[in-house]
Amino acid sequence: MFGHDSSGLASLIPGYWDHVGMIVGWSDYYNDWLVVEAEPSTGVHVTTFSTFLTRYETVAIERVAVSDAIKEAAVQFALAQVGKSYNWDFFSKPKVYDDKYYCSQLVWAAYMAASNGQVNLDPNPSWSWEYGYAVAPTEVYDSNWTYVVYYNGI
Repeated sequence: MFGHDSSGLASLIPGYWDHVGMIVGWSDYYNDWLVVEAEPSTGVHVTTFSTFLTRYETVAIERVAVSDAIKEAAVQFALAQVGKSYNWDFFSKPKVYDDKYYCSQLVWAAYMAASNGQVNLDPNPSWSWEYGYAVAPTEVYDSNWTYVVYYNGI
């Protein structure tokens, strides 16, 4: 699930999309879908789909073209990271197994871990002039492994 907001610090993130989270399942308690994400103020945490939607001018949902087993393992990996700190290091090559994550690193790492390194959502896994070593939300969006199922922009 991707978000774009043209205000604030979002303009510092390369590419169109400035945030990504992973839909991890339905909550009867909240009567809403749940999203795992990493944010500077809260680190890795779970929020509701509705809350995620309110923060962005444009939202897209993509699926990753992998087996249900890999999707479930990616969800379990992401959920296991809840409570970890936000990773401010956008300049080094991201790690799959880390003690902190930024948003797109979390989603990328979840699929790398779930697939034993076979599903790399970063189409620029080495240095690029636009993204450096980091994996940006737009790179996940542009991955050959993903496809759009919903898009809504203002």
